[in-house]
Amino acid sequence: MSYSNVRKYLFSSSSFLLVFGLLFILAGGYINIHTEKPILKLSKQETALNINNDILVFMSAGNKRLLTDLLWVQTLLETDHEHYKKKDLNNWLFIRFNSILKLDPNFYENYLFGGQFLSIIKDDPNAAINLLEKGIKIFPNDYKLNFLLGFNYFFELQDMNKGFFYIDKIKEYPEAPSFLPSIARKLQFALTQDYDVTISLIEEQLKMNTDETMRKKLLNEYLALTTERDLKCLNEGKRKKCNTKNIFDEAYFFDGQSYKSPRKYSPYKIKMRAP
Repeated sequence: MSYSNVRKYLFSSSSFLLVFGLLFILAGGYINIHTEKPILKLSKQETALNINNDILVFMSAGNKRLLTDLLWVQTLLETDHEHYKKKDLNNWLFIRFNSILKLDPNFYENYLFGGQFLSIIKDDPNAAINLLEKGIKIFPNDYKLNFLLGFNYFFELQDMNKGFFYIDKIKEYPEAPSFLPSIARKLQFALTQDYDVTISLIEEQLKMNTDETMRKKLLNEYLALTTERDLKCLNEGKRKKCNTKNIFDEAYFFDGQSYKSPRKYSPYKIKMRAP
């Protein structure tokens, strides 16, 4: 084939498009391999998929329990640890727990686990209380749901009256620890800086909680509270009445000026929140 024929063939409309397409694909592949791509980071809040509750009920076609179980398992697999700071009840996890209760309002674990996760991990006490109050309507005399509601109202929202109401309600329950009646009395007058009251309530949450992530967070708070209480006692010169070791059996030490903790901890601060 002569040069003119080759040139004519290559630059014919169809052949030109074919060659151009091949070169474009090769160039695209080269750029894709050798060019650093930007990393796209989206939070779970931005990517979570929640279906309208009415549509979910319609989709269940009478198999609400099956769809509830599937949605529950999916939720457990998708849960994230990112705090939700808005107070608009638009937390994707809260919406998901609401969908589950719409399908099966008698699903107890949805209230118990959901309430704790929203409060402790997502740092969204408004959503936690909303969910727990719905649970109380179904299980009005449940010890754990009442305890969690009282805890959240008192320590998270600083609502002393409502916190006292729920703790006082369950103080004589068979499941209640022996110290709860005393705490119920103190809650009427106690300040949030009362170490003994706070420590006792966190101890009770540790007993009822099996989730490792939540237990780790509660244990950190427990360490901080007990350490602050013990160091305050030691530095006030009440050594005979004070604990000289932390919860890990590590001794506090005197650095020449004051007693210090052998283990680092984040100071426990009860944040003032608006309902």
